[in-house]
Amino acid sequence: MWCTMQHSMSRIAGMLMVLIVLLSACGNQPQAMSPTSAPATPPTAVPVDQATSQSPAAPTAPQASVTATGGTLTVAINGDIDNFDPAFNQLILYEAVIRNTVFSSLVSLDKDMQIVPALAASWEQQDETTWIFNLRRGVTFHNGKPFSAEDVLHTFDRTLRQKMTFASKLEPIERTEVIDDHTLKITLKRPVATFLDDLYDIAITPSNIGDEELKRNPIGAGPFRFVSWTPNESIVLERNPDYWEPGKPYLDRLVFRVLPDTTAAILNLIAGEIDAIYDVPIADAQAVKDNPDVIFHRPSASGSLFLIELGIANHSALQDVRVRRALAHTIDRATINQVVYFNEGEITCTPLPAFSWAYVEQECPVYDLNLARTLLEEAGKTDLKFSIEVISGVKAMEDIATIWQASLRQIGVVLEINKSELNTWLDRYVNKNYDTIANWFNVSSDPNSMFDIIYKPLLASVYDNPKMGQLILDAAATTDQSARKAMYADLQRMTIDETAPLIVVMGQPMLALTSKKVTNWEMNGRNVILFQTATVAS
Repeated sequence: MWCTMQHSMSRIAGMLMVLIVLLSACGNQPQAMSPTSAPATPPTAVPVDQATSQSPAAPTAPQASVTATGGTLTVAINGDIDNFDPAFNQLILYEAVIRNTVFSSLVSLDKDMQIVPALAASWEQQDETTWIFNLRRGVTFHNGKPFSAEDVLHTFDRTLRQKMTFASKLEPIERTEVIDDHTLKITLKRPVATFLDDLYDIAITPSNIGDEELKRNPIGAGPFRFVSWTPNESIVLERNPDYWEPGKPYLDRLVFRVLPDTTAAILNLIAGEIDAIYDVPIADAQAVKDNPDVIFHRPSASGSLFLIELGIANHSALQDVRVRRALAHTIDRATINQVVYFNEGEITCTPLPAFSWAYVEQECPVYDLNLARTLLEEAGKTDLKFSIEVISGVKAMEDIATIWQASLRQIGVVLEINKSELNTWLDRYVNKNYDTIANWFNVSSDPNSMFDIIYKPLLASVYDNPKMGQLILDAAATTDQSARKAMYADLQRMTIDETAPLIVVMGQPMLALTSKKVTNWEMNGRNVILFQTATVAS
């Protein structure tokens, strides 16, 4: 999905050079995780033995009885990265390729979307606004600098002072006190239920490295060290022998090859030129679904939702709720799932994925063109015409828009599909210059990620709804989970009842392909691969 933050806007998600835009979980700004990031608070845990589900038609990945070590894993990615500073880059692709390999944060997300310790070995919440973090000892950055509380302070300071991409995540902090080199006390201005999830997005950088160097030479405390970058060709990482997780990573080397054409990437996989492909469209994977040498990998649950965001203030007809409800009845989810996702998507209309602890099943608007026509007649909008913005070459966007266009045509509504390159699409998205726009977002472990990143900017620009806005703020500030769930239930219901500020079209499947040589491949609902656990046979 793509994402938006209130303060600064960054590079939105691009996965696929095709760049699947899914804004990642960042403050309130457009972010781009591949639609990946994506990019909160732990949901109900998924049993460990269900962490990776396989496509029914695909071979099941063999699991090594004894963990193999060493070797080089070569992974195809569909886009390149040209800024390696984690404080600026919000691409979902960046999160998977650099932020979770080269860097570490105080906390992390595991394959089941649970918050787990990282550079903070443990923490304690003393009251609603006071946190004590016990930092991991014996950790060194890739440049040899010992990790300490000083580096956390440095990271927080530069992020806030320079109003970097993730500054809104740290805005609730009133003060950070160093108890000793490995103990921090953080006092918040107000209760923030999403605080741990927000810290996941803050990669800790060493205090002796400048901003300009980080852009081209990322230095962190993650499982892999940066070796080289050849623009539009490859990114090479090597094992960090001093990584804080004993014995990990298992690989000696991790190579990312830029292959924007998925078909070409699949041919390379079959030929043995690469070992894996990150983020594969379901349609492209059909060509190898019966190939016994290709393994299909999925997270236990996908947090990716395909959205149609509504520029309500930009088109007078959309300001009438009857018109918006009419449009909701023209979304043919069954056909979209069959044609675009080969029946592997999830038919849903709520802005939270089913794995979220705050998810509440809603009654979705039925696909009913006669009802849609009646609502338009009641609103006096029988000659409705509007447009949708999609990214050229992103097949899911183009196909869904085309299916919607065909349905609308049957009731006399004209939908113009505007296909543009990513930068043009992004400019329109950030400036809210559209009637409607296709997007997708990977929801994090805390439900606030969707409402903070996607809803807030829409409420501040094209849809004035103070009640919804206040509910989002109250839900993020409430620490009682049952009370929060009730608030998020209201937000999910309001989204459907008011058909605003967006329409949730589908839950999207996430997919990666590997050869049989690859084992221990783990991915989570934000489309992040946990490469420190991966192994490859020689």
